[in-house]
Amino acid sequence: MRYWLVGWMLFCLIGGSLFAQSSEVERLSLARQAYENESYLEALDYIRTILRNNPSYGDAYRYLAMVHYALQQYAEAANAAEQALRYNRQDTESMILLANSYREMKEYTKAEKLYQDILKQYPALAAAHRELSLLYVLQNRLSLAYQSVQRALRYDVDDWQNFLILGRYYQAKGDNKNAEAAFAKALQMEPRKRETHFALGDFYFRTGQYEKAVQVLKGAIELFDHFVSGRAVLADAFLALGLFSDALVQYEWLEKEKVYHAPTEEALLAYKMALAYGVKDKEKALSYYQRVQKLAPKDQFYELGYQTYLIQNQEVTNDVRQNEALKVYAQAQRVKLQGDLKLFFVLLRKALLLDPYLKNARMDLIEFYESRGMWSEAYEELQILKRFHYDLKIRDKLARYDWEIARKNIVINKPIMHQYKGYVIFDSDFLNMAEVGQHLLLEYSGFFLKFKFSGGDFRKVESTKELLSLLRAKGYDFFVRVKLHPSRNQVQVEVVDGNASTLAEQVFPFDQKTMRDTVWRIVTWMDGVFPDIYLLKVEQTRRQYVLAAGSLQGVKAGETWIGFERRSLQSVLRLNVKSVNKNESVLEAVMPGSNLDYPEKEDLYFIREKDFTQKDLTKLKFILGY
Repeated sequence: MRYWLVGWMLFCLIGGSLFAQSSEVERLSLARQAYENESYLEALDYIRTILRNNPSYGDAYRYLAMVHYALQQYAEAANAAEQALRYNRQDTESMILLANSYREMKEYTKAEKLYQDILKQYPALAAAHRELSLLYVLQNRLSLAYQSVQRALRYDVDDWQNFLILGRYYQAKGDNKNAEAAFAKALQMEPRKRETHFALGDFYFRTGQYEKAVQVLKGAIELFDHFVSGRAVLADAFLALGLFSDALVQYEWLEKEKVYHAPTEEALLAYKMALAYGVKDKEKALSYYQRVQKLAPKDQFYELGYQTYLIQNQEVTNDVRQNEALKVYAQAQRVKLQGDLKLFFVLLRKALLLDPYLKNARMDLIEFYESRGMWSEAYEELQILKRFHYDLKIRDKLARYDWEIARKNIVINKPIMHQYKGYVIFDSDFLNMAEVGQHLLLEYSGFFLKFKFSGGDFRKVESTKELLSLLRAKGYDFFVRVKLHPSRNQVQVEVVDGNASTLAEQVFPFDQKTMRDTVWRIVTWMDGVFPDIYLLKVEQTRRQYVLAAGSLQGVKAGETWIGFERRSLQSVLRLNVKSVNKNESVLEAVMPGSNLDYPEKEDLYFIREKDFTQKDLTKLKFILGY
């Protein structure tokens, strides 16, 4: 009897253990299925249940790493991959997952070393070669990327994943023809995998071939259950094509399925939905814009996009629009106290775009213009204010202006400096970044009196040939193209004159959350590209000249200036600054170095001697009227 009881107990223990193992295997199978259907949180639930019951289940850690990687939680993915390797040191999938996680965390040195270590142990492992190739693509080490992906193909020419990486290589190289062929080859080899459909559709979307993206992905979402990534790109393609109802079908599915949980992901979806509703349903568009503000209150791109929508689609008397104007005006007052006059100026103008009737904001803008000697601009704002608020204070201020103008103490509508007339375009196909970026460039350039910029149709990125034709037709001197990189982490700025000569170019880091900082850096850089060139106010004597620029414009007593002929760029006068007031200065010609008998001194340009370099001015000769 005793032996029978012991046997029964052993049977129960072994049977229970086998049942538990069977249950864990089943759960892992369900987790894998959820993972393949992009139901990542469901997959996480299964895996966490498994690990609670069996903390030493190595395969579960590998799948945990895969899910975290798919959720872009790369630190957690790396930790789970390390746990998997504790239970199986030879698990090459976990090794590669660990290296991939380092790669996505931009720990490139650590990732490369791990890939190389794997390949020392398994030199014919195609997966390691192709993932190393992607690392090199991300680092722009394209020759090494090509070598690695070719090795992957040599070791396993039948693996469709190798062709996806080959496509990424060609895409980084700018060879879209071969990139398309590689992605299409992967789809042809394995049409049963959603990854191949997504890769080709995403390629078409990123290269602006939106109709083709729709063609690939529209059928794929019917083919694969819960195709989250495919629906997201399909919706974006519909949005780019202006097919807003079709876009909303996909966005609403994504919203209903609650596939996004991080605030940044939710904010992006809400912003896209706001764009899709647009003028179709103003109330819904407004509600989604406001939701974005709650989810991502510090993201400047979203904030600027929201304000652009209010200006274009809501009446000036709308409470929401007026409240936003008050909020922006409060921001302007805060940054003024911090001494940031450039942002103060930009925010004042934005507040007045939102609510032109905001008296205090317009008075502050008038005072700002006056502080910089910009009398024409101040007087113009005063005339606008007169229409809305013609009270005693405004009437007295206008009377003082009229008195000063009558006595020629203030000269209205006479330029004090050469204005550079440029055409600005922000080149991006990311949502409405082109529109928002262009508006911001125009707003910030207004801080500099010497710039007179105009913007074009932000919905269409003109070719260089079209832009040059536009310059000639509209009388612009040059164009500025700000091109956002597909990664959206940098912008390339190019200044080109009407003869297609590149005057200057520069690359700046970019983050949509702080895009104001980037745009300010761009216009500050352009301020250095184009020197300050002033015009003559009056010739007092043959040797003394008055410029309508003084201490407020940075003129200092004792500086040396050059008066030069705009057509030949030849120096005519060499002058010293004798006296400086707020808004004007007296310069005296020095000998030798001055041609006092030059007949057309009123047409001369005046520039600081330190900025009068023949090399730099020659680059600008067509802009200066050569």
